[in-house]
Formats: sequence, structure tokens, C-alpha cells
Amino acid sequence: MVISDPMKIRLSKRGVWLLALVIIACIMGPLRGVISNTPGVGVPFLYIYYWTDNLKFWGTKSLSPSLRGLEIPTVAGRPIGTDPVGSHFRSPNSSFVLTSNPTPIYTRPSQSSRRIRMIQPGYRVRVVYQKDDVSVSDSNGRGLWVFLTMEDGKRPIGWAINTTLGYQDKFAPPAHWNIPYFSLCIGEYCASFKVKPSGRFYETWDSIGKGIEMRGKNTGQIFEYQSLIWAKQDDPEDYDELIIKDKAKGIRHEDKYRDEPIKVTRSYIKSIRSSRDYVLKN
Repeated sequence: MVISDPMKIRLSKRGVWLLALVIIACIMGPLRGVISNTPGVGVPFLYIYYWTDNLKFWGTKSLSPSLRGLEIPTVAGRPIGTDPVGSHFRSPNSSFVLTSNPTPIYTRPSQSSRRIRMIQPGYRVRVVYQKDDVSVSDSNGRGLWVFLTMEDGKRPIGWAINTTLGYQDKFAPPAHWNIPYFSLCIGEYCASFKVKPSGRFYETWDSIGKGIEMRGKNTGQIFEYQSLIWAKQDDPEDYDELIIKDKAKGIRHEDKYRDEPIKVTRSYIKSIRSSRDYVLKN
């Protein structure tokens, strides 16, 4: 059979874009290891890849391409557990440390291995394994290789150097604290802090919701590690605040509460409280 007029395929603009996305999704996995380690290109590419990875292009498999080839540490031939290693912060159903600076994640405990992604300051992670036999240097100093999971201890992240991880025992009082007032909210809880140059603070707070109104006063001490701020309460039963230094905003919440308000002012919390009082009275 001879076909004198071969069939032509035409795509709409939407079809062209869809085809382009499919092609990009197909090549990003195989080429990512090369691109991510290319100077000047690697870091921006990792951000783009991490975002597309979260779009579930790769289906529902337990390990996406970003985690394929990941070396899971073992102890005595058995997979590691989920217990935290080091002085972690604790919250209900969670043990975590915060990333204090941009933290590169690798497939193996080697800087020459494939770099998976870059985690920004203020993210909660859990250290479940520490490789004590070899120390390594990076731009933040000298540290040890650790294996990270999400704060639940179950979902793997990868290998990192622990110089950018804010364990509790790494924090110290500030040499001079220069933010005398700041206010913040997390859900129904709002608080204002008055802080001395030494880092000692006085806090007033309220929590209003579901017909219940609570107010209180606390004292405590500010501690710092790199870009992390820990407002530690004197009463261990009270809730501590973890805040991030930010060049653009001054201070901000950790990533888990990134959409919640925080201001370096005294009047901010007063405006919220006055509006709440108005709602309750009316």
C-alpha cells in the first residue's frame, strides 16, 4: 500500500504546553544528578525540581526520583529506628530540630554524592542517625553526617551535615538583643514580648476561641543559634516560641507557622486584642 498523502498531526497551544510538560517530567529525573551539581545552575534547578516533585508527577510510589538511590543507614544489619538522636525539641507526637541555614541534602554521607535538594531555614526535621566516625567541613563549620527524616521520624529526607541543625544544646544567650518588642499569633493564641538587651523577656498572652477566654503573663530568656531564636519560658509547662531571623522581615515564624502574623511592635498585639474584645462584647 502506498500512502500519497501522509496524515499530519496538529496540536493546539494547550496540547503543545502539555506535551512540553510531559517531556520535561521525563527528562528531569535522569538528568537531575548532572544538572544539580552544575555551578550556577544546580541550586535554582533543585528548587524547581523540589516543587515539581511535590506535584506528584511521579505517582504514589514510596520513593520519588528525588529519593531513589538514597542510602538508608543500618545498625547491626537492621534498619534504623525512629528515635531522635541528640537534644531535640518536643511537641505532641513530634521530636524535631530546626534548620538554621540553607541545608543541602545528599543521597549518601558524602559531599560528592548526588545532592537531592536544599532545605531552607526554619524547617522541622528529625535526626535519627549520626555517623560518628568521620567529621566533615562545610561553609558553616565542621560537623558530622546525620540522616534526617520528617518530624514524625518515618518519612526519609536524606543525609546532611549537622552544622545547620538547631539542637537545643547549641543555643546560647545573645551577646546583645536589639529587638525590644515583638508580637505574634499562632491560631487563637497571641502574645507580646518585651525584651531586655540581655535577652530576658516579659510576655503577656491571650487565647480566645469557642467561647473561652484565657490570659496570662510569663517570663523567660531568649537564646540564639545562627539564624534561630528560641524564646524559652522559665516555667517548663509553658509553650516556647521558635522564631527565625530574616533579612527581609527582621523575624518570622518557623515554616510550620509561616502564614501566621508576627510584628516588631507593641501596638500590633493591642489592636488584635481590642478587636477581639469588641467581638466578645457584641
